[in-house]
Amino acid sequence: MKSLPAWLSYTVIRLLLFVVPLVILIVSGVAPIVATILAAIIGLCLSYIFLRGQRARVAESVYRARHRESAHAPSDADIEDAALGGDIPSAAQGAAPDLQVAGGALSEREGSAQEKTEGQRSETGELQRKHELP
Repeated sequence: MKSLPAWLSYTVIRLLLFVVPLVILIVSGVAPIVATILAAIIGLCLSYIFLRGQRARVAESVYRARHRESAHAPSDADIEDAALGGDIPSAAQGAAPDLQVAGGALSEREGSAQEKTEGQRSETGELQRKHELP
């Protein structure tokens, strides 16, 4: 027999840790609103104290579900290495067309970024010269 998924068992136990104190408080004559708030606090505290292992298993299963092995996307370093070598991976061509370099020439985006950087450097140099002490 297959065991229950971690998230399902964790959810059922958390619900029980809320419902049992709620029923006890309502049967003992506490107002329903107050009983609900107290049961929520009690359930939260008990689950925090006693369900650490199950919480970790649920977190691990969620992490594995979100990070399943898929097609390896090239990293920035892979794209840069391929661009310098002239061999751009096909995944990189579709993902980042502005990183494509043809014959070592800069694309328009890279060229304008370089011009902005040089302009900022010259402005910084002028400001430094204005504030130098004689």
